[in-house]
Amino acid sequence: MKFRFLKLAISILGCITFISAAELGYSHSGILNLSTIHRLSDGSIIKIPYRVLTYESVLHTKYFNVIGSTAFEFRFGGVDNLEMSQSKLDLRELYIEYFTSFGELSLGKQIITWGSASENNPTDNASPLNYYYLFSLGKERREGIFSLSSILYYDNAKLNLVYIPKTASHIVPLDDPEFAINSPVSLRDDQIMKVNSPEWGYSFTIPYSIMEFSTSYFSGYDRIVSFFGANVWSNQAFTNPIVADTVFSYRKTDMIGFGASLLAGEFALRGDVAYFSSGKIIEKEDIKRNYERGKQILIKECEDINANIGDSPIFVPKDCSIENIVILETFLMENIA
Repeated sequence: MKFRFLKLAISILGCITFISAAELGYSHSGILNLSTIHRLSDGSIIKIPYRVLTYESVLHTKYFNVIGSTAFEFRFGGVDNLEMSQSKLDLRELYIEYFTSFGELSLGKQIITWGSASENNPTDNASPLNYYYLFSLGKERREGIFSLSSILYYDNAKLNLVYIPKTASHIVPLDDPEFAINSPVSLRDDQIMKVNSPEWGYSFTIPYSIMEFSTSYFSGYDRIVSFFGANVWSNQAFTNPIVADTVFSYRKTDMIGFGASLLAGEFALRGDVAYFSSGKIIEKEDIKRNYERGKQILIKECEDINANIGDSPIFVPKDCSIENIVILETFLMENIA
């Protein structure tokens, strides 16, 4: 699919400094972006969300910065359906930085970027992507995540340590007719087994002459779900019908990355390479879970069967209690890559 853009951008820049005993300062910047995106085939507007207004501010003292970034997101409903337009206020970043003689420490919702290359780094895995902004640049494609980050300096070398207490997934617009990238599978929230485990990693960068080398390690989880298997539920009183609980979740993934950049006058060459090891050995017990939706379907089916039997002396009514609903079988999918 090809696009054409009509864009009006207005930059708002400002800086205010307050002179006081604490040397408190405030700076801010913003961008107003009025644009539409059209299909070349018929000129129709592609009605996907975009950030109309972004505003970033920094409250700073000698040792601390408080950084905030907010965006007003708008989804155009169409000329004939303005009432169907949607909007929301998105707090993209809000974190505090502390500066020391040997580095800096930041805590809060922030966007963390890694890698030597400017775009599409395989080593840049700390912050999740927003696929609605897949063709934007830099941090605009990323979502903020609550994390603790420290940057330590020694001579010209830099070490970035990151700890994320709770993993987060990419924002993927499934089943959106306006988005060109889609999935043949429609997922429900109750099919996705959540992961609340922490993630961590480091990035080490050292310059040498006109070159700069980096290495990184990240231990976390995939940002997009994978198929883990299925649990087959049924009522102990009969084997038909059965209900399948399809289980999706996020694979455990470790990444080792290397990067390099060469700066020679106005010429620059940058590159990154990464090795991923995804998945871990899991047992059938790991994907067994309570499936309330399936239980209610089986209870309803059982009650319908009893209602159809009526007062027939041949058939005995089935026990439709929730205690009789069990997992008949669990099918496990191999997820190591």
